[in-house]
Amino acid sequence: MVTFRQILTSDAEYEFVERLFVQAFVDDERRDCDEQRKNIDSGKVQCLIVETLEGEAVGFVTYWAFPAFCYIEHFAIAGKHRGKGYGTQVITAFVEMMHCPVVLEVEHRSTGETARRRIDFYGRNGFELWAEDYFQPPYNARKRSLPMHLMVCNKGGAVFGEVRDALYASVYGVKLQ
Repeated sequence: MVTFRQILTSDAEYEFVERLFVQAFVDDERRDCDEQRKNIDSGKVQCLIVETLEGEAVGFVTYWAFPAFCYIEHFAIAGKHRGKGYGTQVITAFVEMMHCPVVLEVEHRSTGETARRRIDFYGRNGFELWAEDYFQPPYNARKRSLPMHLMVCNKGGAVFGEVRDALYASVYGVKLQ
């Protein structure tokens, strides 16, 4: 079983989170660490450390809380803890905790076997793949836009276009026409 604890960058555990953040996500899939720290400390992004009942850190989740849904921006389990069921425990507990539609991005299935495995993992854990085309905007001018998919759990009234537009505007700072 796992537990969540909200942390800020001033907490000792944030070093673990930042190290895993850089290891688990390629440069184009994450904002720069300084910008990430600012977003966490300002409260724009919530950072949850994932711990075992014994208090060992095994991963983290960062998310944005929108009025109509929650967006998991980053979720990672440390390499030495993968394959032990923590991912399923985290996703299940997080979705139960949110009581709203939960949205996340995954690499486009055309990018390879790893992307297909991630899509299957989230599918087994209650997420539905939205069929519409989606591109993750670049985090800044030095980074690239990436073909991705949006997935949603507890869809309720969540609508792809509205979710996409909210992510583009708030998470990526894309000015919508």
